[in-house]
Amino acid sequence: MFDSSYLNSGIIKRYSTGRNTYFSMAGVNFSKVMEKKMNKIFSVLLLVTFSFSVISCSSEDSSGATSQLGQVLDQPNSTDDRNSTDLPDLTLDNCYLIDNSTIDNSTIDKSSIKDNSSIKDSTVKNCSTVTRSIVDNSSTVDNSSTIDNSTISYSTINNSSVCDSTIDNSTVDNSTVCYENVSFLIENETIRNQIMTEQTDPTVSSVAITSDSEPVYSRLNAGDYVAVTATFSESVIVTDDDGIGVDNASATPTITIAVGIDNRTATYASGSNSTALLFLYRIQSGDNDTNGISIGANALALNSGTIRDASGNYATITHSSVDNNSSYKVDNTVPTVSSVAITSSTSNTDTSEYIMPYSGASQGSLCDGRVVGSECYIYVTATFSENVTVTGSPRLSLYDVEGTSRTATYASGSGNTPLVFRYAILIDDPDSNGISIIENALTLNSGTIKDLAGHDATITHSSVVANASYKVKEN
Repeated sequence: MFDSSYLNSGIIKRYSTGRNTYFSMAGVNFSKVMEKKMNKIFSVLLLVTFSFSVISCSSEDSSGATSQLGQVLDQPNSTDDRNSTDLPDLTLDNCYLIDNSTIDNSTIDKSSIKDNSSIKDSTVKNCSTVTRSIVDNSSTVDNSSTIDNSTISYSTINNSSVCDSTIDNSTVDNSTVCYENVSFLIENETIRNQIMTEQTDPTVSSVAITSDSEPVYSRLNAGDYVAVTATFSESVIVTDDDGIGVDNASATPTITIAVGIDNRTATYASGSNSTALLFLYRIQSGDNDTNGISIGANALALNSGTIRDASGNYATITHSSVDNNSSYKVDNTVPTVSSVAITSSTSNTDTSEYIMPYSGASQGSLCDGRVVGSECYIYVTATFSENVTVTGSPRLSLYDVEGTSRTATYASGSGNTPLVFRYAILIDDPDSNGISIIENALTLNSGTIKDLAGHDATITHSSVVANASYKVKEN
């Protein structure tokens, strides 16, 4: 009871400022005292009100959306610089909605957390729901909680459902990871014992012969590798029959390729966790393909291995065929000499001094060595079983009627089947019977004759009898 006589005695004085009235006693300002009292009373009322809400909300609305708390929820030992009441662990009986808040160093139990909330260093458990929020800094989401459309970083997810979220540097264990028409991203994390419910199966975008190990020649031969690349619609994981993703495992996918008339097997070599899988085949000694390697439709086989995406969906491995690729011809056949023949004569330089061909006492009709610039050459052609290349100056020996050897030197034809050799007729070369060639007259002379695959040619050949069309007449 307030005694008004104190006012009259002057012990307590009253004064007014605007609409407010203040009392003072012996220099004590009642308004300051009452303000501190009211702060304590407000804190007590806030805790009472909060506790009442928690206790009563389950009977009001079982959906979990009866209350909202737009503030920081923090244990007493958390460090922050603010003037608000620290709250204890929230155990809210599956009905409390925490919206647009920061949850730090706390335990959230049976609650709904959504819309730009931040969960740090906390535990979310027992059927709680986290929606459109950030779970960060070693937080734990446990025991059948649901995380939807959120970002989870550096945290542990146990026995929960994670949908339409980004998971980065986290551990997801014994949980369901699902996909609901929203981009789903998993990277830099550990995925164990999961049910992956993203439903899109990887497909083969293309199959192609992409490279070989032959650095010099334009044909493949025994020992060379040919690479085939199968490109998928998304990154895929390759595993062997034990489910372990190890390159070159004993049971891995294969692609059948056609080398000539023979089917050969290219085996998976690398590419797991990417869109491009590489398969390799090593050319064998019996392989030949003059048109280029081809691949039939649906030649990709699992061979007791698996190809799947990160969500566990197995790839559809059907694909189109690949026509003969002329860049990947195969040649394991050694070139041989099909024939050797004297094929022509002409006049090129001033070396020759004799007339060809021989035509009795009359002057030759093709060249006349008596005139500078009309000298006579004889040309010999060695024809091979396939195109060959020449280095250096191979030679081919010719013989006159007396059996004297003359040397025709390589002139042209590298890269083709016929090689042309040339000899300039000299003053002591008259031959009234025609020039001949003995067997195996072709020599390399420190040069080389190889096919396009690098095989050295077999240069043995038959003899050529005296050719009466190529007699030599003395000037």
